Amino acid sequence: MRTFLKWFLGAGFGLVVLALVAGIVLFLVLQKTLPDTNKQMALEGLGAPVEVVFDAESVPHVIAETYNDAARALGALHARDRLWQMEVLRMAGQGRLSEMFGEATLGTDRFLRTLGMAEAARTSYEKLLPETQAALQAYVAGVNTYIARETDLLEPALGAEFLILGHSPEEWEAWQSVLVIKVMGLTLGKNIDNEIKRLKLARNGFSSSEIDEMVPYGPRDNPPVLPNLLEIYGLEPLVIEPQNTSKSIKDKQFDFALRLDWPIGISASNNWVISGARTDTGQPILANDPHLGFTAPSTFYLAHLSWKEDGETRDTIGGTIPGVPFVIVGRTNNVAWGLTTTNHDAQDLYLEKLDDAGEKFLTPNGWQPISTRETELKFGGEAPEKLTIRSTRNGPILPRSYKSIGEFLPEDYGLALRWTGVADDDTTLDTLFLNNRAQSVAEFLEGSKRTVSPMQSIVIADTAGNIALAAHARSPIRKFSNRIAGRAPVPGWDDTFQWNGFLEHENLFTRVNPSENALTTANGNFLPEDYVEHITFDWAEQFRQQRAEDLVLGRSEAHTMQTSVDIMGDTVSPAMLKLRDLSQRLVRDAVGERGDIQDALAAWDGRMAADRSEPLIMISWFRHLNIAMLQDDLGKVFPEFKRGRLTRLIGMLERGNSRDWCDNRGTPATETCADTLEAALDAAIAELKRDFGENWREWKYGNAHTAYSEHRPFGQVAPLADYFNIEVPSSGGPYTLLRGQTDFGLEKPYRSRHGAAYRAVYDLSDLDKSIYIQSTGQSGNFLSPDYDNFSQRWSNIEFIPMSTQPDDFRANAKGIWKFEP
Repeated sequence: MRTFLKWFLGAGFGLVVLALVAGIVLFLVLQKTLPDTNKQMALEGLGAPVEVVFDAESVPHVIAETYNDAARALGALHARDRLWQMEVLRMAGQGRLSEMFGEATLGTDRFLRTLGMAEAARTSYEKLLPETQAALQAYVAGVNTYIARETDLLEPALGAEFLILGHSPEEWEAWQSVLVIKVMGLTLGKNIDNEIKRLKLARNGFSSSEIDEMVPYGPRDNPPVLPNLLEIYGLEPLVIEPQNTSKSIKDKQFDFALRLDWPIGISASNNWVISGARTDTGQPILANDPHLGFTAPSTFYLAHLSWKEDGETRDTIGGTIPGVPFVIVGRTNNVAWGLTTTNHDAQDLYLEKLDDAGEKFLTPNGWQPISTRETELKFGGEAPEKLTIRSTRNGPILPRSYKSIGEFLPEDYGLALRWTGVADDDTTLDTLFLNNRAQSVAEFLEGSKRTVSPMQSIVIADTAGNIALAAHARSPIRKFSNRIAGRAPVPGWDDTFQWNGFLEHENLFTRVNPSENALTTANGNFLPEDYVEHITFDWAEQFRQQRAEDLVLGRSEAHTMQTSVDIMGDTVSPAMLKLRDLSQRLVRDAVGERGDIQDALAAWDGRMAADRSEPLIMISWFRHLNIAMLQDDLGKVFPEFKRGRLTRLIGMLERGNSRDWCDNRGTPATETCADTLEAALDAAIAELKRDFGENWREWKYGNAHTAYSEHRPFGQVAPLADYFNIEVPSSGGPYTLLRGQTDFGLEKPYRSRHGAAYRAVYDLSDLDKSIYIQSTGQSGNFLSPDYDNFSQRWSNIEFIPMSTQPDDFRANAKGIWKFEP
């Protein structure tokens, strides 16, 4: 026995030593994935040497003789710092995620492969201007040269994600930059999501008025009355039973986060531009904070490109997206621009009637054959899955598994998608190329003529004092007889619902030097009454748009750079105040703890501040009210609406006459709105006590509302998540200009998962006094100090300098890379 124990202990000690040695070796290998501070390397195809100065914040300043040389160097830098991010984007666009992640992403791949974005990107690349193509070719040559570089002893050629998953990237190709922009456009496409919601509600027997209350319009919209969808489709409602709910948070269905589908339909951003007539300098000020899902690293990579052209030094600086050689948001020497999502309705779903064999679809001229395309999805070591992609005259038929649409459609029906984002002549990258050269508002607007998708609401200013707002993209014309008007799927067999061409460019929205001397957008309806063309009926809720107009257009004093910073960091939530005031009128007076809480809420100023308890109580009340009012009515459709929409709930509490939304249909009693509000508040208090302690005065909103930048895929792998994810407390909320959208999932329901991925304020009186920041850090390597070095400053609404002057960016520079031909 003693001999066995000695052997066992000795073997155990040996295993510990081996594990320790293996861990040390792994750490040393991973440490070697960090780039050198200073380096000189050859970059094939360069016309002249390129110097890259990494400033005090690790932002690269690329100094080149030509734009293409600068693009080539940027490709190497993107590959150095963000190759994994680039790989995920291009593999997603091709529907090939399962080659990296296995069976878990097959559903996503089926959907993405069906869209045909890769094929459209290949064809669109051939339609680009020769100058754009040349820049893309130079960029991918830089990417591929870096991937194939000679490495030092023990230096891996690839980052930690590639090593852990055993994945090797293929060579980059120029058309894949077109694909990256299409993937970004898909994530901003909101209409398809709302169309599916309305379809599911109709199939569950909801009337048109009930659907309008569930997916409400903004106060500036005047849509036609939504017709009876099931009559148009020739379908009967499904039979559903009311669900008895306890109004508790313990039901697992609330954690249904639609993670298996590519996340689309979440849009937000703020931008404004103010004429010199209203600023302290007499020159314009422009501000922008595009909002996206928080990721680690950030979607944006800050960079400055400098080159010679026509005997002058040209500069462009701002936020780039790895995979694309252009500044997406930023400035040149004389022009600044900022963008928000317009929520443009450039998608229509067509309900198709299919024959019994699923080989033909119905048209006004009878049955026509479905076109098919065969493809294979590879995953893990398994045999590839064969996928048949079917298309009608209206576009590809979506998989029945996508958003569970198969549960709401008979077998002989399908949903085909028509979307400008998969046009095979998409020249949007020409616009980006031209933006990076524009020296006036007029030049910028001229370049925008080549935009196809996605539409963005872009504010622009130049050093000559001009300002503008433009929303340009290929915009479908729907016939007046189409009373659905883009809000729900339409019959594919009826030509009433076919698009009637596209708007001419001169009919797209443009406004230059308005009499108000300021322009602002925040995803709500910003259109003036005299603009008659249809953009969408699915704007974001109007609260942020109205708040931005109040603070930007309504200000009587001169605007300064600091006032724009203050507006960007505004935490007042008129939406939560409106819910608070309405609730206070409806709920009954209470004594004890709940009475004290109601008194505190009554005195609250509406600021969603990280160090206060009131915003946490209000957002939890909002979540539980959403559950209490809707789960019993929606049943299995509820997960589509779990994120909540205050416009919906407020409308139901104030005037929801199509049905009694406050009554719980699963109980014999008839609950009033006061009953439901009080039960929701009680549930919120119980939840917060469980998670944050008994004393409500000590609760802190920021402890629950953390900005959560999640790594893909290791952010969901328990042993790795703490190393790869980035999390900081944050103020703001879903309805503040300081955006922090929650998903109301079961785990950490108040985490902020969507907000400003980039912030910038541009001073047109001296553009080198402009400031910017992104949400995490420059590096995509979790071991780098630059992986998360921006995150806390970003949370504090702080910025870093945005200068193109060598004396500025060379001061305290962290390193210099030199690329030689």
